[in-house]
Amino acid sequence: TPLHDETYWLMDKVLHLNGSIRGENAISSSDTEQLLNFYHVLKENNAKRLDGFVYPIGHPVSCHYHVARGMSKRVTRNLYLIQQSHQRDFKHLLDFSHLMTNYLFTCSLEVNRLHHIEEVPFLSKSYK
Repeated sequence: TPLHDETYWLMDKVLHLNGSIRGENAISSSDTEQLLNFYHVLKENNAKRLDGFVYPIGHPVSCHYHVARGMSKRVTRNLYLIQQSHQRDFKHLLDFSHLMTNYLFTCSLEVNRLHHIEEVPFLSKSYK
């Protein structure tokens, strides 16, 4: 991936996020700020490409980011359910995981942009 350093940084945080659910919180507000900085850079790079839903296709590395994004969505939803059932405050972890989902989407856009691959729009019947 052309986002090698950022991806390794994020993998480290994902492993800490996992441990934070059962043990001590290892995700700091500075981690969330750093992820937000990464996100803003890619969002700016792909401003013209961020227009609605797209199919999770393109360069193979982009597709891997799409799969990771789907997994991140599941983490966010499960964190929400765990928070509801255990009365434990996961707001900070929820914020991080939700941002991670959006960041992984911009990673997929960035890889396709760098390889001159256009996204294919998806028209949802659920969201108009």
